[in-house]
Amino acid sequence: MGNRTKRSNTATLLTPIVWALVAISASALAQSYPVKPIRMIVPYPPGGIDIFIRAIAPKAAEMLGQPIILENRGGANGFIGTEMLARTEPDGYTLGFVSSSSMVGGPVLSKSPPFDPVKDFTPVVFLVETTLVLTVSPAVPAHSVKELIDHAKRNPGKLSYASSGVGSAFHLNGEKFKLLTGVDMVHVPYKGSAPMATDLLAGRVEVGFPALNNVNPYLSTGKFRLLAVMAKKRNPELPTVPAIGEAIPGFPPQTPFHGVYAPARLPQSVVSRLNGVFNKAMESPDFRQLAAGNGAVIVGGPPEQLGDTVKADLKEVGDLVQRLGIPKE
Repeated sequence: MGNRTKRSNTATLLTPIVWALVAISASALAQSYPVKPIRMIVPYPPGGIDIFIRAIAPKAAEMLGQPIILENRGGANGFIGTEMLARTEPDGYTLGFVSSSSMVGGPVLSKSPPFDPVKDFTPVVFLVETTLVLTVSPAVPAHSVKELIDHAKRNPGKLSYASSGVGSAFHLNGEKFKLLTGVDMVHVPYKGSAPMATDLLAGRVEVGFPALNNVNPYLSTGKFRLLAVMAKKRNPELPTVPAIGEAIPGFPPQTPFHGVYAPARLPQSVVSRLNGVFNKAMESPDFRQLAAGNGAVIVGGPPEQLGDTVKADLKEVGDLVQRLGIPKE
């Protein structure tokens, strides 16, 4: 009995010491991190949505004192690179630039997603929300949303629309469009937004719901027509282009988001360091100009801003997919 009492008293005395050592270790980690280059997995092909992380990574790297090396690992609508991120060590030296397609739409529409978007990751920072637009090929005789709907109804099943992959915001907006207008269009999924935009511009697919930054450089080329902004209100950069709700009342547009994630169990001290650095980097005038010029809204804020958004969107998109009857793949 006496020995047990002595051991109990010893454990009681050691507990504050243990926690103090943990706190000192965490503080030391935060002060020394990083001591080597950081790998940033981008689970999409180059030349698309990675424009934002390519712009902000050098600014964050300068403040961290170590380079941030981007590694594009596209495929399976972001699943390949995002799963790779989930399986790496949570040491702060592998991060990921992820979007709503791989963290929300993809998992909701997958019969067996390779990761849990909540349990397998640590949110670091919410970067931006992007604006989607409705475009048509010049071969389509439509100069407004109404004319597109009328043309599609006269030609059921003959028009195709492009997306960056199953479960992406591009896909979900296309299915909403079909449901609310009663048109029949064929979904053509691509392995990322860059190849999707390439085929839209080449006219290989008649209709698209691309991100504004995918097609912004080509607005004046005549390679496609811009019919609407997939948002609740008009975009200040495109004041003459109607919002989708003006043509289809009650249309609930799906807005993609993009942020930085890490594997689960990343030490809080490292999360705080990275979050502060990326928030500071987003304050730079040239990044703000890039975001505005590409129809993106800078969000920022604490890590919870990103984590809570993912949880809320998982429920919203899950309900939407069930209501639309979109089959899981």
